[in-house]
Amino acid sequence: MVPIPGPVRLLELIPLAAGVLAGSSICDVLNSRVPGRVSYSGDSIYTASLSSYYTGHEKDLYPSCIFRPTCTAEVSKFLQIVGTNDHRTSPLPQFAVRGGGHTLFTGAANINGSVTVDMRSMKSLALSEDRKIASVGGGSIFSDLYPQLEPYNLTVMGGRVPGIGVGGFTTGGKLAWRRHICRNLGFKCTDSSSRGLELPVP
Repeated sequence: MVPIPGPVRLLELIPLAAGVLAGSSICDVLNSRVPGRVSYSGDSIYTASLSSYYTGHEKDLYPSCIFRPTCTAEVSKFLQIVGTNDHRTSPLPQFAVRGGGHTLFTGAANINGSVTVDMRSMKSLALSEDRKIASVGGGSIFSDLYPQLEPYNLTVMGGRVPGIGVGGFTTGGKLAWRRHICRNLGFKCTDSSSRGLELPVP
């Protein structure tokens, strides 16, 4: 039986965007409002996250903290926190969003002196009833998804090497590694049935 490639529905993705608090202030507020999800320089989670980037360009950036949401409600809370400061009196520091952290250029998924939102704890996988659509979390990694789909004789269009994240690969429009799938379905961005955008809670 030939594997049936299904489109990937991307849930829980947030784009790179501008924050509105200073990096350290965002970290302190996040740590108090979403406990257990913020790590700082010197923490083992922080160190492990930096060392797991694909390139030295990203490893050499040092965020004020790393925020690791585990659900969409925590992503919404983050967006609410960065959106509460007065734009007229505060600078607009950026925050970075990491899926797999595999992009080659500096600043693609990490940032100096502000917040890196590491989505890799959001790696859910759910198949539709007809097994034609795989809904995955915004922090999913293709090399983790493939073995989960194999028992169903399914696959998705995705990255060739370990560590490539669904979010960056899809929004970057990449080509799949399996040539026969790529020839039939084209770019990854055209194969996705929908993408979820998380909004701040009111």
